[in-house]
Order: sequence, then structure tokens, then C-alpha cells
Amino acid sequence: MKFFKKIRRGNRLDLEGSCKFILDFYDITYRKIDLSALIATYQDWQSVQTIRDILFGYGIDSTRVAGANKYAEVDLPFIGVFRRGDLCFTGFTVVIAIDWANVTLFDPFVKKQQIITLNDFNSLDISDLLLLNRGVHTGR
Repeated sequence: MKFFKKIRRGNRLDLEGSCKFILDFYDITYRKIDLSALIATYQDWQSVQTIRDILFGYGIDSTRVAGANKYAEVDLPFIGVFRRGDLCFTGFTVVIAIDWANVTLFDPFVKKQQIITLNDFNSLDISDLLLLNRGVHTGR
């Protein structure tokens, strides 16, 4: 499986990449330097609360749902929260399409969209989903 083949330790770029992908997806104007500086203010950049806070600041509310098996019942896009192998590090991916055979998502390691099989997606250790709600407030 090509997706997430490389497990990286201590890299906040998947948080930043996932935030950028979502902001671009919703066509929200932002400056990359401001987003990077905001992320740098958080000590726990792997925290689900961190990505929620950052997106909320840009007008995107999110609801955390435990358990990855509910993804077929939710609106797209959503953020999948996963554990990186046996490590206790959290990573984020953005799922933008699901059908009976494939999942289209943002791969934070190569920083672009990938299509993987539904079986490969089901084999990822996704612990939670963040359901996104655009337009709740004006944000920054």
C-alpha cells in the first residue's frame, strides 16, 4: 500500500497540509505564513483539538465522532484522525470522496490527492472523524 507507507515522526507538516487542503477546498482566503505561524503557537500540534481550533479560526466548525466505521454515513469532506503505526503519534487526512471501491483523500506525506482502495482505507488505523461544517461563523 503506497499511502502512508513512510511513517514520519515529529513532523507537523501533515497538520499544516491538511489545514491548507481544507481551506483551499472551501475557497477560504488565507496567507500561508499566517497559517504556519498560527500552527507554531500550538505545542501539541498532533492534538485533534489543535486542528479543530485552527479551522474554527477560519470559519469551519467541526464535530468529533469516535470510530472510523461511521464514515459511510457522513457528509464529505471529513478529516480522518489516524495513528501512525505502532507509534503514539496522530496524523490527519482529508477524505473528499468515497464510493463502493475507492476513497479519494489528501495524502499528507506527498501533499496531494490520492485514490486508494476502500480495503486499504479500512486497514488504516483511523480512530476518529472530524465532521466539517463550513459557514458557522466568519472566522478570521
